[in-house]
Amino acid sequence: MSTWYETIFDERYVEFYDVLRSGATADRDVDFIERALDLEPGMAILDLGCGQGRHAIPLAERGYRVTGLDLSETMLHRAQRFAHDRNVRVEWVQRRMEELDGLGPFDAVVCLFTVWGYYGDEGDANVLEHIHHVLRPGGRLMLDLSNYLLQICQDETAIWRETSTGVTKEQHRYDATTGFLHTERTLFRKAGDKLNLPVSSVRAYQPHEVTRMLHAAGFTPDLIFGSFSDDPYQWTKSQHQIHVALRPDETDKE
Repeated sequence: MSTWYETIFDERYVEFYDVLRSGATADRDVDFIERALDLEPGMAILDLGCGQGRHAIPLAERGYRVTGLDLSETMLHRAQRFAHDRNVRVEWVQRRMEELDGLGPFDAVVCLFTVWGYYGDEGDANVLEHIHHVLRPGGRLMLDLSNYLLQICQDETAIWRETSTGVTKEQHRYDATTGFLHTERTLFRKAGDKLNLPVSSVRAYQPHEVTRMLHAAGFTPDLIFGSFSDDPYQWTKSQHQIHVALRPDETDKE
C-alpha cells in the first residue's frame, strides 16, 4: 500500500499550489542559502527533495554542481523541462530521501520547505545519518522546516486561499500524542467540482528535537533562522525554522 508522500506529489499537487505551475525560481532564497552556507562557485550541492527544481536550477545557474533528488516522477519531469528551458545542467535522481548510496561527496546539502519529517523519529534520524555520510568533512546541511510551535498553538481553523485554479482549503490537525501534524487539502475548482488530495502526516519537530537529532547523527548545529531573509528564529512569530549544521572535520581534532 502506497504512503501519502508516494501519491500526493503529482499534477493534482501542482493544481492545488498554482505557484508551481509557473516554474518560477527562488533567487532570493538562493541568495540566503549562499550566505548561510558560505558557498563558493564550483561546490557540489545536493538538493534533497528538490521537487520541480525551484532552488536546484538557480543554484546551477550560479556555477554550482547540483544534484536534485526527489521521489516524484511528475516533479522531476517538470524539473527537467524547466532546466532545459533555462539551459542549465542538473543531475536529476529519482530516489527516496535515505537512498543516497553512490552519490556525492557533497560540499553542502539543502533540504527545503519541510520535505524532512515524513518517516517519523526513527526513519527521519536515518535520513540524517545518510546525509552525514555523503557530506564532505567540513560540509554544511541546511534543514528547513515549518515552525510547528507557531502552528500548533493556533486554533484548528481552516486556511482559505484564492488561486488561479479556484479556492483552496487547508485544514491542520495536530496529534499531541504522536507529534504528527495531519493536513487535509481541498481545491474547489472554478468549474464547480472539487479535488481532494491525500491527507499528509508530517512529524512536527520542535527546534530542540531537531538539534538533538542532528547531534545524534554526528552534526554540529550552528545556526537557526526564522526566514529566508536572515531573520532570527522566534517561536511565536517565525514561519520557518531553518537549521544550519556542520559535519565536523575530524582532522581538526588531531
